Amino acid sequence: MTTTEPTSPISFAVSPDLQAFIDAAQAVARDIDLEKVSQRDSASSLDQGLQAIAALNVDALLEGMEAPERPTVMLHLAYTLGAARPEVAWQGLLSALEQALLQALGSAQPQDTGASTPGPASVRIAWPLRTENGLQRWVYWQSASAEAARFIYFLQVDEASQNASVSGPCSLADLQTHFSVEIESPLMGLPSGMAMWLCAKPEAPALHPAPASDDANARAAVAAVLRQYQALLMGLLAGMTQRASLAAYAYARTRQSAGKPLLHHQAVALRLADIAMNQQALWLYAQACFGGNVAGVALSSSYVSELAGRVTRDAVQTAGAHGYVEGLPFKRLFEQTRTVLTGLTALSNTAFETAT
Repeated sequence: MTTTEPTSPISFAVSPDLQAFIDAAQAVARDIDLEKVSQRDSASSLDQGLQAIAALNVDALLEGMEAPERPTVMLHLAYTLGAARPEVAWQGLLSALEQALLQALGSAQPQDTGASTPGPASVRIAWPLRTENGLQRWVYWQSASAEAARFIYFLQVDEASQNASVSGPCSLADLQTHFSVEIESPLMGLPSGMAMWLCAKPEAPALHPAPASDDANARAAVAAVLRQYQALLMGLLAGMTQRASLAAYAYARTRQSAGKPLLHHQAVALRLADIAMNQQALWLYAQACFGGNVAGVALSSSYVSELAGRVTRDAVQTAGAHGYVEGLPFKRLFEQTRTVLTGLTALSNTAFETAT
């Protein structure tokens, strides 16, 4: 792990090449941003947003960069796009990571012989969560409108050897044999998404390692993707809290109370200052973990959870009862933050260390 002396300055500067991609992502963010929450759930707007992110060719971008640079790229892209449309940013960037992981396995996708037109089957990744009662758990995310994947690969982290590996593929027909399955649809704060929570059954046979997963290069690639996935979730959190901070300020500036804007009341002004301070602390901490000259600083998920929770909670309270109105962004941003934190904090520390 890279460390610096306490007096050493921390640089968060990015390379000119990376800045060009950030600028391109900012242009996409402006195109996909929708102020009205009701418009965000329409199938057409979601499809347009995903197409705009696909045009960035994130998978090709990551493939062309050195491994240490990829988490930094993912962090900035997730931050920029997540502040505009978290649900679209999550789906679009997660798809790029899954493609990178499938390529790292170096094996052909399983064939879907049961389809009307035989060919490569749709494949998704189940991401590891913290072990419960000695049983491993995973979660598999996808768009609620998309056709379910026919096969699923499972990321695993061995706590004894500190190695990341991939098992599978497992067909949907085999899930009930190996796992207890719970489906959450719609996903809290992300009506366009669904989650399948999978818990290994104690009596179930072990999953077989994926083809080529024993190769040292494949294991290193899997660990690198886990690191990028961590950066993706951190970037989404930073982007969503930035959106909550700006929304709270805009509401306090325009909403009147006692004949003057809420912003002019001392208690509200102090709360807005706390929101801005905690949001900036979260973003700087994310960059210290995934970018700058101290990239690799260990991530404390409890600290991240505390900062993100403060920002979204105070943003809701700034609007009072209006914070729970569906037409305003506060309720949804609070729920989206909790959902992303579930994925971030539930991943075991072993997974983070393996991916570093």
